[in-house]
Amino acid sequence: MNVDKKIRQQLLSIQYPQKKKRQTKISTKRQTELRNLEQRQYLKRLRGQTSSLMRAEDRGAEKEAIRLQTKQLQIAQNEQNINAVIHCINKVEDQNIEMDIVFCNTALDIFANSDNYSLANKYFEKWFQQNNNNNNNNKLIPSDVTLNIMIKSCKYRGLIKEAMKYFCRLKEKSAIAYTNILTVCAKALDWEQAEDIFYNDVMKRLRDNNAIVVLDDTLIGSMLNVYSKCRQMEKVGNFLHEVSQLLAKMGRRFRLNEVHCVNIMSGYLSINQPESALQFYSIIINSDIGIHTRRYHLLLEMKCVAHLQALSHLTNLGLHSKSDVDHYRQFLATFIHDLYPSSSSSSSSSERHPISVTDMNRLIRLFIYRRNRMWGPDIIADIQTLLFASPSSHHFNISQDYHIRSYRFHLIDFHGMSTEVAILVLRFVMAFHRRLLLRSIVHERISVVCGKGVHSSSTINAGSNVAKQAITLQNELMSWQVPIRLYRHPDDPALFFFDSHDLDLFFKTFPPLRIDFCPQLIPS
Repeated sequence: MNVDKKIRQQLLSIQYPQKKKRQTKISTKRQTELRNLEQRQYLKRLRGQTSSLMRAEDRGAEKEAIRLQTKQLQIAQNEQNINAVIHCINKVEDQNIEMDIVFCNTALDIFANSDNYSLANKYFEKWFQQNNNNNNNNKLIPSDVTLNIMIKSCKYRGLIKEAMKYFCRLKEKSAIAYTNILTVCAKALDWEQAEDIFYNDVMKRLRDNNAIVVLDDTLIGSMLNVYSKCRQMEKVGNFLHEVSQLLAKMGRRFRLNEVHCVNIMSGYLSINQPESALQFYSIIINSDIGIHTRRYHLLLEMKCVAHLQALSHLTNLGLHSKSDVDHYRQFLATFIHDLYPSSSSSSSSSERHPISVTDMNRLIRLFIYRRNRMWGPDIIADIQTLLFASPSSHHFNISQDYHIRSYRFHLIDFHGMSTEVAILVLRFVMAFHRRLLLRSIVHERISVVCGKGVHSSSTINAGSNVAKQAITLQNELMSWQVPIRLYRHPDDPALFFFDSHDLDLFFKTFPPLRIDFCPQLIPS
C-alpha cells in the first residue's frame, strides 16, 4: 500500500505540458469600429435620457406657467377687469403654452358672469372647435362644467337657442344644468320650452329614479321663476300640486321656502294683482315657513310694492275711499317699522341703515299717489320733510359723484328714479334747491344724468333707458311757462345739459320759492 501511495504521488508531481488557448487576432480597424459602436450606443442612451428629462421639465414648466396664468385670471375676475382677462389669454397663446381645461373654464366663467356672451362664444369656438383630425392628442374637449358655464353665459340676455345647443351636448344633465337652462327660459319668456324640459325630462328622470337629478328647492324655484316672469300664474297651482305628489311618492315632504314665496309674489305683481299678492303674504307670514332675514326683507319689499300698486290703481281710476288710506298707512307702517326700523328719529345716527335708491323711489311715489299726482304745497311739504328734514335724508342723495374719463363731477342723477319721481325731483330742485343744480356743472354747462351711462357696469337696454327718460324730461321741461331745452352731452350718451340761455331766462322770470312755473298734474 505504501508502494502504491508513493507511485501515485510521483505521478501527480509530474507536470504535463498544457494546451494553449487559441487566441483570435482582431485587427486594429475592427477594434476601432467596435469602440465607435459602443460610443454611439452610449451617446444614444444618454441623449434619450436627457430628452426625456427635458420633456418632463418642459411639461412641468408649462403646467406651472398655466397655473400662474389661471391665478392671474382669478385676480382679474375679482377686479372685474375683462381687459386683464384677455391679456392673460393672449399671453398664453403667444408663448404657445398648452392650455388645460381649468384655465379655459376659468376664463369662460368670467365672461359668463360679466354678461359677455360674445367673448365667451368666441373663445369657446376657438378652443373647443370640432376637428376631424383624430390624431391631435392636444385637442381640448369641453366637459359638462364647460357646457354649463356656456349655458350660464346665455341667461342674462335670454339666448334660448344658443343655450339649448350647449344643453343638448351635455353627457349627464344634473340639477345645476336644469336650473341654468330654466333661468334662460325665464329670461327669454319661453315658458313652453321650460315646461317641455321640466315635465318631459326632469319629471321623467325622477320617476325613473335617476340619481343624477335631484328635485331640490333651487330647481323648483327656477320653474316658479319661469311662471312669474312669463306671467303664467294660473299654472302655479297645478305645478305645486304635481311636485308635492311626486315628492310624497319619494317619501319627502314638500314645503315652500322664502325664495318660492318671493317668486310667487313678484308673479302676482307682474300681472297687476296686488290684492292676490297681499293675500298670499298674509298666508305665508302666518305659516311655519322659516324665512331667512335677507329673503324676509325681499318679502317686505314685495308687500310695499303691492300696497303701492293698489294705491296707484285707485289714484288712476279717481277712486278715493277708505281702501286707499289703508294702503297708504300699511305701506308706511311696513316701511318704517319693518324695512327700516333704524331710520326713525328715535334711533341714533350710528344705528341708522342707508335707505336704498329703489326704496326711496317707492316712498316718493307713495306721496305722489297720496296727493293725487298734484303739484302743490302738500306734496312739496312731503318731499321737503322726506329728503331734507327727516333722518333718512342723511342716507339718500339725489346728487351723486359721476365719472367722465379721468374727471369726477357731482351731478343730479335721475337714472335710479321712475318717470314721475324724476319729474317731481326736477321741479322741487328748480323751485327750492337751485344750489344743487348750480353745482352740477360739466365743462361750464349745468348737466344731469339720465338712464345708464358709460360708467355703468350694466349695458342691457342702456340706450333705450336713456332715450325714454331723456324724452320724458325734455317733454316736461318744454311744458313749463319758460321752456328749457335739453341737449345730449358729447362725452357721454347718458349725460344731458340744459340750454344756458333758456336756464338764465327761467331764473330771471321765476325767482326761488315760486312753484307756478309748471303744470299742476305730475305725469306718469
